[in-house]
Amino acid sequence: MYRFQEKIDSCIDCKKCWDVCPANMVTEGNRFTPQGKIKSLAKIVAGEELTQDEMDNINLSTHCSLFLIDNGPLEEAAEHAKKFVDYIESLGVKKVLVSFPGCYIVLSREYPDLYRKLDFDVEYSLNIFRDMINDGILKPKKLDYTVSIRDTVHLET
Repeated sequence: MYRFQEKIDSCIDCKKCWDVCPANMVTEGNRFTPQGKIKSLAKIVAGEELTQDEMDNINLSTHCSLFLIDNGPLEEAAEHAKKFVDYIESLGVKKVLVSFPGCYIVLSREYPDLYRKLDFDVEYSLNIFRDMINDGILKPKKLDYTVSIRDTVHLET
């Protein structure tokens, strides 16, 4: 069994991820939601071939609407930024933890330019892990091999 099989099996199709997924807020259906990614992952595990649309979804859905900022009309990106920021703040969220460099850049730098200063902090997950290691809170095991972390979006911190 794959280590992530539990994640695939845990989706209960509640569609709550549809409400908070930044890309889904400006598109229709579940193409860019975590649920959509889970379904694509399930197909890969089952040995099924992904369609071009599903392959594009995997790439586009990992960048918190960076594709809108890079390619779309900025008015649309600004409207999305407003919806996302207002929604997150309406929940009383004080810190958003992101796993992708593109999401970090968009949320922490682009959204304030497109809309306004955020009332919540944006934190890149690897920075938190680094700080936890440096503070002795997280103690990773020694590995006999090299590990690298890659993302398709550059990170400038």
